[in-house]
Amino acid sequence: RQVKFIDDPAQRIKEDYLRILRFFRFTAWYGKGGFDADGLAACAMYADGIDGLSSERITSELIKILSAPTPAPAIASMGQSGVLLHVLAGAAPDVLTVLTHLETDPDPIRRLIALGGHRDRLRLSKAQQKRIDQTMADYPLAEKAYRFGFAPAHDCYLIECAALAQAPAQSMFDQLGFAAAQVFPVAASDLVATHQGPALGAVLKQAEGKWIASGFVLSKDELLA
Repeated sequence: RQVKFIDDPAQRIKEDYLRILRFFRFTAWYGKGGFDADGLAACAMYADGIDGLSSERITSELIKILSAPTPAPAIASMGQSGVLLHVLAGAAPDVLTVLTHLETDPDPIRRLIALGGHRDRLRLSKAQQKRIDQTMADYPLAEKAYRFGFAPAHDCYLIECAALAQAPAQSMFDQLGFAAAQVFPVAASDLVATHQGPALGAVLKQAEGKWIASGFVLSKDELLA
């Protein structure tokens, strides 16, 4: 369970700079007892070679690293060696370290969000990018669950807890589940007799805001009144 390059690490890396990221991936998944010093030094020396790799190859390796049971040590070593700068500039592994202890269902996209940084070098799928956008959207947690579903709000809450180094509360998960199941009780057809055009959209938006602020408890009749 010791991950090393065969023969000369520098020569192996220069043959394919993707092997830098695979060194971290294999160690994260299979290694025991830390990183091979010679391999780590060679990765640091030739980290600039990552810049010539395609976004697709970099993204694939990073997602596989983040899918490891405990990826934080590998990500931290990538940061210390300068490799992470060429993959996810500005990323910080501190929140990820805590997050991996709070998760019950490890997820690489949630972990990627927790890392932060600039994702310019990555090529994410539309579904992955949509999930990131929804998780990071600027809404209160309950409203986020109502608008986008339980998962983005759940991920956002877990990341917030990790950033504060505090355990998540089951009561919050229950609140998010309740919010995600809500359906706004007022429809445009309920208001067309008195409002048309932009005014109709404005009053619907106002009613929805009041309903959300009430904790989703105002009834249809109360909102129309």
